[in-house]
Amino acid sequence: MAYGDFSLSLLLQKFNLQLETSQDYFVRSASVTLEGAFLARLKCHAALAVAISTEKARSEFIIAPLLLEVFERTDQPVRFFSGVELNPAPKLGLCGFCDFLYSLSSSQMLITAPFVAIVTAKNDNVQSGFSRCISQMIAAQLFNERDGKPIKTIYGVSTTGTRWSFFMCLVGQTVL
Repeated sequence: MAYGDFSLSLLLQKFNLQLETSQDYFVRSASVTLEGAFLARLKCHAALAVAISTEKARSEFIIAPLLLEVFERTDQPVRFFSGVELNPAPKLGLCGFCDFLYSLSSSQMLITAPFVAIVTAKNDNVQSGFSRCISQMIAAQLFNERDGKPIKTIYGVSTTGTRWSFFMCLVGQTVL
């Protein structure tokens, strides 16, 4: 079993999770204005990705550039990883490759304390990425605890490139 093999109901049962979706935890987040040259390139690349209409094109031409822009704008010691393997508990099915991770690692060579998992959703359906994202958030939580660097809140994002769902947080055994 791997991240993509979980259904939402199996995740809730197997990991004794509670699901709470009644609040928008990101409503107070500040908006960011994209700069002219980046925005122009993104519009062009997004049109190409939508025309190609594959998950890979959306990931390469829309998602990765936006996540790199976020990475470059942060004033925190954050590292950005793409297509990395994270296997903290293979016997539990928490293994496989993560589309994207932000990490508090001090080195780009080694993942430590991941705190945001970003999943490219399948079939242009943002909800199709929810269970895979939640399983990666559980994996990040276990990884952090075993590494002696627990983080209270693990964040998750599911996206098609043109649609984004930022609602997911894992705090203890609760998915918010």
